[in-house]
Amino acid sequence: MPRCKVGSGRSSVYYMWKDRAACRFLGGRLAYQKHRTCKVGKPHQWARVIRCVKGPILSKKGLNYKTGRKMIRHTSSKRETILGGMRVGGCYKLRAFHHTKDYFSNVGTFAYNSETSKVNVWKIVAGIDGTRNSISFKDKTNRYGLMLYSKDRARFYWNKYLNKKNSTFYVTKGLMGRGVSFMPAHKKGYFLRHADYVKGKKSHQINVTKYSGKFAFKKAATWYAIKSKC
Repeated sequence: MPRCKVGSGRSSVYYMWKDRAACRFLGGRLAYQKHRTCKVGKPHQWARVIRCVKGPILSKKGLNYKTGRKMIRHTSSKRETILGGMRVGGCYKLRAFHHTKDYFSNVGTFAYNSETSKVNVWKIVAGIDGTRNSISFKDKTNRYGLMLYSKDRARFYWNKYLNKKNSTFYVTKGLMGRGVSFMPAHKKGYFLRHADYVKGKKSHQINVTKYSGKFAFKKAATWYAIKSKC
């Protein structure tokens, strides 16, 4: 016959079996006893008793009343890296500091500030050459990324063609004192910046240029990061 056995050896105590939750609440386990019928006298009788049990030690997480045990909440220990207000692994639009309709975009595989291109959401990943606290730009499907080539150009290439060294950037505080700016990790003192604004043009090419300290340079090298869906 099923019984709830609490303890072990000679000190063990048997209780009427109700269900596993009730037995576990007493600190017992399922056990079986042979049923014996007395030839003389009355059969064994169950007596109702009250037992005090020590409950689980709670730590502000509550009690699971279905099991009688403390509530366990599984939390993630995954660490996030934030650089320049951007979460590494997140997707962002980069809006030009001065021209609020222009966004950092892919126009014919070249980097432009454009108000018409729809390819303007970028996944910020850890610098692909392993430089600490650096980033690389990838498209939101993670198939291609931004790379410097020639003397001062910035262009998008498929992942297998990316030069790791030329595809890694530091995120700095925006040169205008707000927003963000991007400096090649292996070309310090240079920054990504868009070409001088020309009235009527919808797109302005982005190049890498040595910092001049001029106000116009600071504006052209500053973007606002706007969180977007990947």
